[in-house]
Amino acid sequence: MQNRVKHARNLMLAACGLVLLVAVAPSSAQSAPPAAPGNQGRQRPMARLLGSPYRPLVAELRGVKLTAEQRQQVMAIFKAHQPDLKAVGEKARAARLGWQQAGKIDIQERQALQQQRMAVLKAVRTEILGTLTPEQQQQIETRRQRAPKRRQ
Repeated sequence: MQNRVKHARNLMLAACGLVLLVAVAPSSAQSAPPAAPGNQGRQRPMARLLGSPYRPLVAELRGVKLTAEQRQQVMAIFKAHQPDLKAVGEKARAARLGWQQAGKIDIQERQALQQQRMAVLKAVRTEILGTLTPEQQQQIETRRQRAPKRRQ
């Protein structure tokens, strides 16, 4: 008899917990903070680039207050140079496959591919700096000069 009472009490507690959970869940979903204006709940577009070859450039722009127009210009610059970087990446991939099959690395070819990639990234950086105000450019240069000191 006691087992039935305990079982009934446990069922009542579970049912009450479920009712509370269902009653509280909709109200907590409504109290979520609204998305930032202009963001509409989307991920920041610059943050998506952190896993790309543009990562060092995006990291340089952290802490610099960009206007919406500047952000759009930067994203347009990234998109404009994307085919160039993709072509260099495909060449590098093909070269790596050839090196694996040959069993040795062609150092000169590797350095040439790295230089091509760096040339594209340098062109991107130059274009981005052209969209920034002199104060923003100075901010980036100051942080760049301090960077080696922090690593020591």
